[in-house]
Amino acid sequence: MKRIKQLIFLLVAVICFTACEHKRVELQSIPSNTPEGASIYATGNFNNWNPADPDYKLQLDPVTQTWFTEIPLGFGKISYKFTRGDWSSVETDSCGGDTDNRMLLSDAVDLPNDWVSGWKDLSPIYCNKLTIVLDSIPRNTPINSAIYLSGNINYWMLGQAAFKFTKGEDNKYYLTVPRREDRLIFKLNRGSWESIEVDKNNRDIESREIVFGDKDTVHISMRNWIDLPYQESITKTLVITKLPNLNGFQKIYLSGSFNNWHPKDENYTFKKDANGLYYINFTFSSKDVAYYKVTLGGWENRELKANGAEMNNRILLKTDPDTQFIKIENCAVKRELPKSFNAIETAVNKTIETFALPTVPIKPDYTGKTPVRKILFMIDKMPEMRQKEEGVFLAGDFNNWQTDLPAFEFKELKNGKRYYFLKLYDNKDHYYKITRGDWGKEEADIYRNKMGNKHIPAGTKDDTIHVSIKNWVDYLPARKLTLIITALPQNTPVNTAIYLTGDFNGWLPNMEQFRFKNSNGQWLLTIPYFSEEFNEFKITRGDWNNEFSSARGRVLPNQSFRRSLNRDTLFLKVEGWKDLSR
Repeated sequence: MKRIKQLIFLLVAVICFTACEHKRVELQSIPSNTPEGASIYATGNFNNWNPADPDYKLQLDPVTQTWFTEIPLGFGKISYKFTRGDWSSVETDSCGGDTDNRMLLSDAVDLPNDWVSGWKDLSPIYCNKLTIVLDSIPRNTPINSAIYLSGNINYWMLGQAAFKFTKGEDNKYYLTVPRREDRLIFKLNRGSWESIEVDKNNRDIESREIVFGDKDTVHISMRNWIDLPYQESITKTLVITKLPNLNGFQKIYLSGSFNNWHPKDENYTFKKDANGLYYINFTFSSKDVAYYKVTLGGWENRELKANGAEMNNRILLKTDPDTQFIKIENCAVKRELPKSFNAIETAVNKTIETFALPTVPIKPDYTGKTPVRKILFMIDKMPEMRQKEEGVFLAGDFNNWQTDLPAFEFKELKNGKRYYFLKLYDNKDHYYKITRGDWGKEEADIYRNKMGNKHIPAGTKDDTIHVSIKNWVDYLPARKLTLIITALPQNTPVNTAIYLTGDFNGWLPNMEQFRFKNSNGQWLLTIPYFSEEFNEFKITRGDWNNEFSSARGRVLPNQSFRRSLNRDTLFLKVEGWKDLSR
């Protein structure tokens, strides 16, 4: 009998201990769009995050109309969430976003006050924000244009930074707006009512309207701007299925008739898909054919045939399939520079001219018209002109974007600045760029990336626009470097000629342009256009049999210009000559 009493006492103790080691959790409310009769589960670190564990299925309390279950407290800090039986239907915030894990301490006294705001597989009921994704914009949108939303959310104000779309890496535009009304009524623009969105026939369209709470993300697209002519577009996808060794190059570019054969246009950079293949989406405008090639960022690093020969331009037609697969068999990864600096620019220009499609200059006709205003353009600073005979031209929507019209050429002042008076025959906004007579020679940022069109604001008064040109798209960043040989071996022949050679001149050992001059016992050489093309060098007396060496005659490895990256003067010392070693 005593034995039975002990067993009963132990059983009661176990039941009591078990009951005391569980905590009741309740859901005070669930979204109104929760399917009728749906099962709701608690999942967490107490059941290995099983989203449909029948032991933790919530029950509905008919009195309080709350959902509840009990979870064990033997885990110290408990992490948990609610689901409808699958991770695809896990709880979310009011806008459908992921939520942090719920937390419950084992020594907590009060019951957790939980509620679910939304389910991952169902549309939000009440979202206090909305993300608008602009999937596509008109083909003729000026590069780097700012795109804004104006509507009832901001009293139809223009150009507000808080309502400016941000361009993503996928070339789509994103804007998240707060919920202030039940409906968002708006239009898109580029900062003025003269650049408002319209249909393809340039007719006004009704304001866009989105109901808050239906979705947390809405995708839209655009057809046309009121100030720009409509261009029908077709999008193709180019996929590279084969690539040679890129030798450390990180980016691949598309260059062709659609971007003035710019070899490093950041707007035409290939991206990688999930399978590691490079791809790019290409959009046709008014033409039925496009010519293109693939580069690694410069014409010196262009695609070649498998045998190393030059390739013809690739052709893409509007009638081709939407996805085109191409193979890159070989690439030029070292640039063979011309033998003189004066020829560098000529070579670049010839490369661009070889690929560029011919254009017919159109001379604007302002006969009989009176200018409304004059704009004085003053170029205060620009890179040194390596070919003095080159002209600098103004191109814009006022001259059909022609790049070399004599009537739009800048004049040079004695102080080196250049100026041009532009006559405008209306008071509207205008856009322009500055070139050296060709789209392959337009102005660029310091890294040689093409820039967006520059803006002349609307108005009726004369004005002055000061311009500072940082670089040209075809220019190599350059500066002046002086090399000084401070010491020569005692056995150096009298009146000998000493030369600099390297990868910048094809390792020719006796180019007159790279000959040192003797000045008061020091040998000097000034390189006026020292650039990234100068990597390695050696010193010779005009032949590889008499190149510089160690004091004992050991041939030295190629020397690096790395020490000169932040200097304007590089001091050198020659210890010996290969042919005069002891």
